[in-house]
Amino acid sequence: MQIKKILISASIAALMAPALAFAASNTVTLTTDVVLNIGGITVNVTGSSATISSIVVSGSTFAATVESGSYFKVSAPNGNALDESLSTAVTHNRVCNSTASTYEITANTTATVTITPQSETCATRVTNAQTTTSSGGGNGPIISSGGGGGGGGAYTPPPTPAIIPTTSGTAAQLQQQIQGLMGQIQTLSGGASFKRDLKMGMTGSDVKSLQAYLNAHGYVVTSSGGGSPGNETTKFGGLTKAALIKLQKAAGISPAAGYFGAKTRAYIAAHP
Repeated sequence: MQIKKILISASIAALMAPALAFAASNTVTLTTDVVLNIGGITVNVTGSSATISSIVVSGSTFAATVESGSYFKVSAPNGNALDESLSTAVTHNRVCNSTASTYEITANTTATVTITPQSETCATRVTNAQTTTSSGGGNGPIISSGGGGGGGGAYTPPPTPAIIPTTSGTAAQLQQQIQGLMGQIQTLSGGASFKRDLKMGMTGSDVKSLQAYLNAHGYVVTSSGGGSPGNETTKFGGLTKAALIKLQKAAGISPAAGYFGAKTRAYIAAHP
C-alpha cells in the first residue's frame, strides 16, 4: 500500500527566531488549518488546494513556496494587519478593515509569498469604518474606498515593529512539531508499504511506517521520545500496540486487539 499524500491536520504553533523550516523533495497538500504564532501574533493558513513545497518561519515573518495553481488564504483572527512581499506570479486579494484581516492568494506558477503580521490592527489603520482592499499581482499601494462622493487615498504602511523575543520552551515545542511533520514527509518520500501482518515484538521499516501513519492520523504512539512524531522507530512495542487498538476501535475493526492483520491493512489502504 502506498501512502500518496500527507494531511496536515495538527495546528502548528510557530514562534521561532532564528528561522526554522519544513521542506522535502515532495510537496505537501494543505487540507486543514495550519495555525502559526509569529512573534506573539496568531495567523491562520487555510486552503483546500494549496500544494506547498516549504514553509519557513523566521523572526516576525513566514514565507511559503507554493506550486502553480495553488490557492490559500492567510488570516489574522485578532485583526492584526498583514504586510506582504508577493511574487508577480501570484494573484491576490486583500481585506483589511474593522472586522477582518485576510489575504487570498492564487499562484499562477511556482512562487514564494512572504507575510509579515503587524502588532497594529486593521481597525486602527482604517478610519471611519472604511474598507481597504487591493487585488492583482505583486506589490502595490493599498487604496481605501471613500465615502459617498469622495475618493480614497494611498496608504503607506508604518515601519515594521521590533521582533518579540521567544522563549526556549516555545522554540523546543515548535521544533518537536516540525520534526513530526518532517517525519511524515519522509514517510511520504519513501513510500510506506505494508505487505505483511505485524504484531508486538516485530521489527522493520514497515513498523516505522505504521507508527508514522498512526501519528499522522491522530492515534499518537507517544508524545515524546522513540515513537513520537518525527521520532518513529522500527520496533513494534506496547505503545504501538495501544495506538493501533485506538485506530481499530475507531474504525470498527474487530477484534481490536492491536494485531496488524488483513482487516487493518485494508482499512489503511482505503484511508491513506
